[in-house]
Amino acid sequence: MKKEVLIDTNLLGYLFGIDRSEGKMLFLQEYVKGLLNTGWKLYISSQVCKELARISHEKYDLPLKEINDILERITKVFNILYEDCQDLKTAILLKERYYLQFWNAIIIASALNNNIPFILSEDTPYREIEFHHKKVKLFNPFSENLNFEVQ
Repeated sequence: MKKEVLIDTNLLGYLFGIDRSEGKMLFLQEYVKGLLNTGWKLYISSQVCKELARISHEKYDLPLKEINDILERITKVFNILYEDCQDLKTAILLKERYYLQFWNAIIIASALNNNIPFILSEDTPYREIEFHHKKVKLFNPFSENLNFEVQ
């Protein structure tokens, strides 16, 4: 299986210290280092970038310069997936089938349509989602470990 993983918005908020949860920030910094050191390719969707920027500004009142700095750091570590109409169509079907929130469905659709086998997220009720002969496994890094050495 490919060593590729898509990271959800909530985890990026912790990773970059936006929500000021120092314990989760330190844990995720080590976790991401472990992924990178074992050859994993890290992805986020452009939807995640948008959500992170909005939350940073509206919920945590970060200055725009700081948000821009975080987005710049993101582009140095993560590969960005840009959604298209196919992702939106898939997301609508996933929302209907799995009763997902639309924005979460878009992130999952991006992983499925780009053949990324894993998603790291703190807020999903599912461990695996299958759609049109493709599947993605979802992991909460705070409660389970994604095997860094997956082949």
